[in-house]
Amino acid sequence: MADAIVYDLLKQLASITTQQAKEEIKLIVGVDEEVQELKHKLRIIQVMLDNEEERQLKQHVENHWLAQLKDAYYEMDDVLDSWNTARIKLEIEKEEGKSADSTPLLL
Repeated sequence: MADAIVYDLLKQLASITTQQAKEEIKLIVGVDEEVQELKHKLRIIQVMLDNEEERQLKQHVENHWLAQLKDAYYEMDDVLDSWNTARIKLEIEKEEGKSADSTPLLL
């Protein structure tokens, strides 16, 4: 009879141990799946960060190029303004020279 009680206790203990082992295995398997999912998400985030960094670098280069283009525009505009001013001065000087030649000197 004592053997039957010990046998039943061992059977129940084995059942409990087996159940706990199954639950731990489920946890381990679940953790592995979650870890894989997190790794996948991490790779996606890394790609997005790399793309954003590349976009910002490209934008920085474009902004620098636009600033240089703007400077060149202003320099060209200044050259044209100087040329127009010089041309107008020459025209005024010619007109003044003509009117001085045609105006008689009063003595």
